[in-house]
Amino acid sequence: MGRTRPLAGGRPTAPRGAVPRPAAAITTRLTAGERRGRIRPGARPARPTGPLGVPAMPPDARRLSALKNIGTTAETWLNDAGIASPDDLARVGPVGAWRRVKVAHPTSVTVLLLYALRGALLDLHWNDVPPDLKAQLRETAGLPEGRRRDLSP
Repeated sequence: MGRTRPLAGGRPTAPRGAVPRPAAAITTRLTAGERRGRIRPGARPARPTGPLGVPAMPPDARRLSALKNIGTTAETWLNDAGIASPDDLARVGPVGAWRRVKVAHPTSVTVLLLYALRGALLDLHWNDVPPDLKAQLRETAGLPEGRRRDLSP
């Protein structure tokens, strides 16, 4: 193996006369359906259309991040848990969705996501969810009463 020349910072470089490596291939991010093998990579499902051939709903309305309280991280977590649209979230319910996400990301998910999911379905900020509804959600999810920091089972 040839000797390498150090850079000013002390890191070695490629030996003299070495052939540079080709640039890395451009990669694209796979959707949840592509990762699970439900959709062929690169093939995008057709958007549903209404009676006049126009989309039934705007593309952003099909995204979970279009809902209140749901950002890109929560949307990724929900997609990892098999919940890909607001309709899926409504069908599974906030507690079922929270449990699925909690299994996939046990150390990152707190009770605040449970409140955020319920608030998203009600179009409320998570902090505006009534306290009695928060208590009912905690009870349904099997979480103990107490401070927020203690509510991560």
